[in-house]
Amino acid sequence: MIMANLTTGNFVSCHHRAFYGKEDKKHKRKNRQLSKKAINAVNCASMLMPGAHIYFASDSDASIVAVRHSAQKHHRPIATIYEDTEEALHLDKVEDWQSRSPSDFYSTFVDLLIMANGGCTAYGEGGFGRFGALVSKNASCIIQHNVKNKTDQCKWIDKDDILESS
Repeated sequence: MIMANLTTGNFVSCHHRAFYGKEDKKHKRKNRQLSKKAINAVNCASMLMPGAHIYFASDSDASIVAVRHSAQKHHRPIATIYEDTEEALHLDKVEDWQSRSPSDFYSTFVDLLIMANGGCTAYGEGGFGRFGALVSKNASCIIQHNVKNKTDQCKWIDKDDILESS
């Protein structure tokens, strides 16, 4: 968390479950669509604590890449942790989980640990992001950015935007 400038209680956790209910159809999802929803997710997260760092977690590498690119392009304080080429495993969807090494699930538990240290949480479909919110420092500071494929479009809110409107 230190390397990503994340201080306990002073950042927003953002989880985007790109493949909820579509795990067997991942190959049909377009990167453009995944990217759009991921960017919207971090935009919604910015509304919770304008100007704060955001930790972004997803089960989609394309979503993580899109958010990283957007963060660099717009100079936004968004952190992701993993550089792996393998997508995070779902605890509820891995058929051969009993034969897997616990280390195969490492990224999933690290995401949960980091989300638990956030001050607010933006989550979408599935229960993982919501679970992260429930075990976080402030379970009442939440926003749901995607519900059953209905996405409310959020705009990025920065600290300066709040000061200007005051």
